[in-house]
Amino acid sequence: MRYCSHVCNSKAYKEAKRKEVLQLTNGLVAHKRKERVTIDISGKEYLSISEAAEVIGVSRWTISREKQPIIDWYSINDITEKYGILKNQIRIIVNAEKIPETKDGTRTLIAKQQIDNYFKKKGFDTSVAKLAEWYTVKEITAKYGMTESAVRCFVVFGLLSTNHRPRNRQIVKA
Repeated sequence: MRYCSHVCNSKAYKEAKRKEVLQLTNGLVAHKRKERVTIDISGKEYLSISEAAEVIGVSRWTISREKQPIIDWYSINDITEKYGILKNQIRIIVNAEKIPETKDGTRTLIAKQQIDNYFKKKGFDTSVAKLAEWYTVKEITAKYGMTESAVRCFVVFGLLSTNHRPRNRQIVKA
């Protein structure tokens, strides 16, 4: 075939080569699909990751990175009641540890297992949350002659209790 110019001839040549390459690759892909080994899964109770990937037609990596859905959640109020820490401290922990969270309307829900694991790792003892051993701020000011601001500084900077924070701002550990 003859073309009006060298430019048109080059474009037609490149298009013909492109079609040739596409036909070749389509033929290889079709040939590979035919070669795919079928796995008999009827007698197996469980599939390995490789077998599951082969059956579904995806890579092993795709199956390996699938995450389990989170079922149990705490609200922020649940965490403050259970562990006795303030809401802003919970927010700091969740952001620093990258603990999963979601919204349910206006409530923020935080993954139960991850937050429990965090406090377990930090050595939190749930028996400390019992208020029988705790003083109120007024009792401390009367007993030790401290001001309210001094008591709060002791609590904030962890001088009264090194491992745990009080359940509410009016109560500190004896």
